Amino acid sequence: MPDRPGRPKRVVRVCWERLAESPVRRSFNSRLRESFDHVPGEAGDIESEWTMFRASIVEAADRCCGRKVVGACRGGNARTRWWTSAVRDAVKLKKESYRALLACGTPEAADGYRCAKRSAAMAVAEAKTRAWEEFGEAMENDFQTASKSGDGVLLTSTRDVVDRWKEYFEDLLNPTNTPSSEEVGPGDLEMGSRISGAEVAEVVKKLLGGKAPGVDEIRPESLKALDVVGLSWLTRLCNIAWTSGAVPLDWQTGVVVPLFKKGDRRVCSNYRGITLLSLPAAGMRISTSKSEAMVLDRKKVECLLRVKEEILPQVEEFKYLGVLFTSEGRMEREIDRRIGAASAVMRTLHRSVVVKRERDLPVDLRSYPHLWS
Repeated sequence: MPDRPGRPKRVVRVCWERLAESPVRRSFNSRLRESFDHVPGEAGDIESEWTMFRASIVEAADRCCGRKVVGACRGGNARTRWWTSAVRDAVKLKKESYRALLACGTPEAADGYRCAKRSAAMAVAEAKTRAWEEFGEAMENDFQTASKSGDGVLLTSTRDVVDRWKEYFEDLLNPTNTPSSEEVGPGDLEMGSRISGAEVAEVVKKLLGGKAPGVDEIRPESLKALDVVGLSWLTRLCNIAWTSGAVPLDWQTGVVVPLFKKGDRRVCSNYRGITLLSLPAAGMRISTSKSEAMVLDRKKVECLLRVKEEILPQVEEFKYLGVLFTSEGRMEREIDRRIGAASAVMRTLHRSVVVKRERDLPVDLRSYPHLWS
């Protein structure tokens, strides 16, 4: 029977969740140490170093964690939609009646076998008819497999549809109206400082688990399971990329996955594309949406700080760890802000505490012993 449209495909993947187990994690790091021993002491080009690191990670995860089948099919055997529990019981009863007929051969056993055979055939026929009807309804609800070009022309061939998706995402992700700015010279960057192992370990620790991998097939669980040797290998890669000014091709490649939002499924603009990036490269990527530029100077100076094709917005002040920084370097606003915050806290406490006024009238102290007696 044909697969129902939209049915999950059969996928074989690494059981990466097993890296949470201590024995599996120790075996994983042991294999990585064996691979790291074959790495030459002198640093080579970034592409060859990355290829060796990636192959070692993927192979160690495959050997130690194993693989499993997920999706519509498991174990290589396709599921039959009409094989329900009622059909299975009817066929089982027919087989048992046939064995009873062979054992005794009485007319009663023959009649029982004929009835069971007739019931099983009817159950199978009804289940198959119902399965085909459900398949037809699914085809009617999900039949739009074509796309439209930018001019609204319907595209039906696979090659035309793929080319249309390529054209759409190229126009979307590579805008032509980016502001121009001067290139940063090689002398403007401080290349002397190296990336430390503590910095790499901190970034790896912050990776979220359960995320889809990029084109390199390295999951965050594989990086978070690295021991000291594995982290030192990753630090070596980052320093090679930092000093050489080049990154591997996998770090520059993203897998774009379109997710349908609403409207006509044949129009590409009704999809939202997400990009699956390489996780080791994500730690060295600057988030432009969370970054701003500020110049510390008494005079107002305009600075165009660019990250790739995006210019960071310039601000006059920003707050970091609860402290207000200004471009003029003055502290008056920060002091006023702290005094105002303290005053607000005191007003809140004053409203929430009942104040008891002292009595002005004289009190006879001789009455106190009687109160405690």
